[in-house]
Amino acid sequence: MTAKEYKQYKGLRKENIKVASPIFCLTKHHIHLLWKHNIIYSKIQNERVKKMSSYIIDGGRKLEGEVTVSGSKNASLPIIAASILNPGITKLYNIPNIHDTKITLEILKYLGCKIKKNHGKIEISSKNIMKRDIPEQLMNQMRSTVILAGAILGRFGEAKFSYPGGCDIGARPIDLHLNAFRKLGINIVEDSGFITCKCDKIVGANIDLDFPSVGATENIILATVYATRNNPNNKCSNGAGNCRFSKLLK
Repeated sequence: MTAKEYKQYKGLRKENIKVASPIFCLTKHHIHLLWKHNIIYSKIQNERVKKMSSYIIDGGRKLEGEVTVSGSKNASLPIIAASILNPGITKLYNIPNIHDTKITLEILKYLGCKIKKNHGKIEISSKNIMKRDIPEQLMNQMRSTVILAGAILGRFGEAKFSYPGGCDIGARPIDLHLNAFRKLGINIVEDSGFITCKCDKIVGANIDLDFPSVGATENIILATVYATRNNPNNKCSNGAGNCRFSKLLK
């Protein structure tokens, strides 16, 4: 605790604000005051707190009421992407109404999908998809948009997209995705921040990821739904193990 912080704490005591002896946990960005029964995100208005939003939790009260819990975002995104593989109508329920799902649905609309929303149900018709590219301005909105590439490739054998988040300099986390696509017989051309993927057909292969990756595993699954199998024992090794895959595979 700095001298300034201690002085401000003493000021709280003088104002007859009931406080217990706190333990100060200082981090680079903020101060937490830990109380015996409550956690109060700092009432001390120093510069570190002024520059960031804060929550003040005033405990000691019984919590009661009802909350509707939405579905999982991480499970929803690959399932929405998988609707591209279905040339008919896909009905989804309890999809969270958040930024990431909205962006993903916007990309589907751009591709040519028709989307209807009604009381928590989303109906996606992928029958008339005409486009094979993902707009850069939407691709850059979030990292997970890259899994749409696997679904587009799986159905049409071609896709064009930019690096998610504009990560075309330095280490690129989508290298695992691209290397897996190459092993599936997909030709990849990288030019000026854009990636063009094409193939006559996707052929099953044994894929050993350099390290476990949820996104790469999802992309491999989506890209190989309609793949030609050279070997019934083809497998993906070192793929990420995650409970949300069971939702995607269903």
